[in-house]
Amino acid sequence: MIRGLIRVGWVMLPLVGIAWPQELHRTEPVSDVTLSVIGDASGLDPYIATVRSEIKQAWIDGWPSDNPEPGRIVLTLRINHAGYLGFMDAAEFVPTIALPHSGLLGGRQYLDPARVRRMAQIQAALRATEKVFTGLPPAPPDEYSHQITVKVAFVFGINRPQL
Repeated sequence: MIRGLIRVGWVMLPLVGIAWPQELHRTEPVSDVTLSVIGDASGLDPYIATVRSEIKQAWIDGWPSDNPEPGRIVLTLRINHAGYLGFMDAAEFVPTIALPHSGLLGGRQYLDPARVRRMAQIQAALRATEKVFTGLPPAPPDEYSHQITVKVAFVFGINRPQL
């Protein structure tokens, strides 16, 4: 009887191992910039690609720290027919790491290192965008005679982005 139980145990052991929880591979957020045109984007692909690469390069050059907080900030840009920035609006920084509710409601938030780091990241995104439209910005196609509205999403990952 005992010999039979041992045999059953050796047969069942691999099946039990399958049921044990497996450690899931966690992916780290990747830093990148995406642009999307609001409205008719026909004929704007080369212009948007140029603006995206210039914003991303300025963002890399002004990377805020070696330890950024993973998250995302979205800017809405209104660009006139000559390529100059007429209006820029920023949404809230949305962290992608979970914080306990008590951490969000804690006092003295202005001294919180995560908040200071977050403000540096927001400022880096704003400066990178402004840099592209300072001086002579990239010009949209000649046939574009109306305002272009673009959403720019800055995704902060663990590492500095690459071009």
